[in-house]
Amino acid sequence: ETQITQNGDYYFNEATTNGFRIGEKGDGSDFFDGCMSHVVFLDGVAAAYTDFGSFDSTTGIWKPNTAPSVTYGTNGFFLKFDNSANMGLDSSGQSNNFTTTGTIIQTKDTPSNVFAKINLLDNYYNGQASGSLSVINTKIQTAGSGTETYTLSTLGASKGKYYCEMKLVSSTAAHQTRFGIAYESSNGTADWLGKRAVGWSLRQDGTPTNNNSTISGTFASYTAGDIVSMAVDLDNSKLYFRKNNDAWMNSGDPTSGSTGTGAISITAGETYLIGIGDETGGYSVCELNFGDGYFGTTAVTSAQNPDDGIGIFEYDVPAGYRALCTKSLNATEYS
Repeated sequence: ETQITQNGDYYFNEATTNGFRIGEKGDGSDFFDGCMSHVVFLDGVAAAYTDFGSFDSTTGIWKPNTAPSVTYGTNGFFLKFDNSANMGLDSSGQSNNFTTTGTIIQTKDTPSNVFAKINLLDNYYNGQASGSLSVINTKIQTAGSGTETYTLSTLGASKGKYYCEMKLVSSTAAHQTRFGIAYESSNGTADWLGKRAVGWSLRQDGTPTNNNSTISGTFASYTAGDIVSMAVDLDNSKLYFRKNNDAWMNSGDPTSGSTGTGAISITAGETYLIGIGDETGGYSVCELNFGDGYFGTTAVTSAQNPDDGIGIFEYDVPAGYRALCTKSLNATEYS
């Protein structure tokens, strides 16, 4: 975090006929697609960026100040976005509240804790027909035309235990969605998840794959509307899958530690990222919940939390597992 001085034009406060708008140009175009946290406007006064937060002495993570001691001015405001029923609420005391339009999600991402997302910069679908990311990079539509590839998460880990969920929204009849983990990025449109030696995936038809070979065991297929849970135990090099709220596939037990009951064994000592992709023709639409508590723009219904309380999931999180986010990664690193 730093203070930036910049000269130029801003689509921030346009002519009075358009009003004061945040997140769009003011003429109904150029909408903002991303996250905002603690948006502050000071009217006629200046303040140092250190008035609004500080760096953690151990982790270096930026910690926002929830009650900055600053003068806001007549038209100043402070949007915390902490009231899901009133996302335009001004917390400055000036009562300069905003009217909200469109779909606004109260994501759990903040400067001090960022959850993993699908990585736009590691997206082989980006240049393919119909391949796209949306909803703050938690929703993906894979490309058609025979593209067989995958995209990885923005965060990865080499130790600890992590949990995430994927909802299959739709897929074409000939398509096979793949959900899993990998050590490195896809290198082309014929490099599907689970084809390499250090990559594993559960295909839509219930086939787990690694190193271009099927892994033995009893695993379930999934279809549109199903939610697939994945538990990654990097301390014991084990991988587990579950469909909806059923028992873990292959009679797995993610809490079995080094015993690895029903687990898929993975290569130890690597840094893994979560992957989502496809194989064969057609395309699929998938929504991932890394702990933000949403599938696309729809909140989870049961709101289950990991042991450390960080993250919101649809189904029960196995004991000892965390959401893949910066705060949980730091807790593992500095434990």
